[in-house]
Amino acid sequence: MTQWRRQRETRAFFSWLLCHDYIPTNPFAKVKNIKMPQKLIQPFTQEKVLTPVACCDADSCKGTRDRTLVLVLHDPGLRAARGTCGWYQGTARTSGSILTPCYTVRGP
Repeated sequence: MTQWRRQRETRAFFSWLLCHDYIPTNPFAKVKNIKMPQKLIQPFTQEKVLTPVACCDADSCKGTRDRTLVLVLHDPGLRAARGTCGWYQGTARTSGSILTPCYTVRGP
């Protein structure tokens, strides 16, 4: 990654020099970009997904909330910062077996 980044920054610098007439030609114009190997991200195994879900107590409101949050964050691949935005402790209501989040806006 470092070689690729340095090449990109150097190419941008020489392009800037050329644009502002500090040099007559860009020495990086014919240099090919470095190809970086693609990293494959492995998905979670079923065991790794079900372990946090199994730790949640289904008989309590807090356990139901925790289980719901784990499943919401896992299913669409949400990050924690986006998935819990506006959710604070005590901001979920239960009506029978249905969990309803109460969105709270904090700030000025």
